[in-house]
Amino acid sequence: MKGGDYFIAKTDRYAVFSKKWMSNILNFISKDKKMAKCKTCNGKGNVDCPICKGKGRTDRLLGGSNQCKNCNGSGKVKCSVCNGKGVI
Repeated sequence: MKGGDYFIAKTDRYAVFSKKWMSNILNFISKDKKMAKCKTCNGKGNVDCPICKGKGRTDRLLGGSNQCKNCNGSGKVKCSVCNGKGVI
């Protein structure tokens, strides 16, 4: 066994893998798990709050404004399409 053909992975135990085998596994995983950017939030994971329209504040009837309770004043909420991950 040549040192360049294999590598040792340390988990709770040691395991020896061939580099070619590991490369094939990683290529398979990356192709299988390829994810597309969420078009609703443009990959950000959040969108403008629908209540305050991204302002973070809601208007009061008699003037002035209050912090938006839906987004806690941030103006953003988690994207419901990608669940805040930014990818689908």
